[in-house]
Amino acid sequence: VKSKRIVIKIGTNVLQQSNGKLDHKLIGE
Repeated sequence: VKSKRIVIKIGTNVLQQSNGKLDHKLIGE
């Protein structure tokens, strides 16, 4: 269960980072 929670946390962090990069790209354009 703990390992699954860690994976979920990592997944959400990756999604947040990717969304931030997309936002920066849109703002840049």
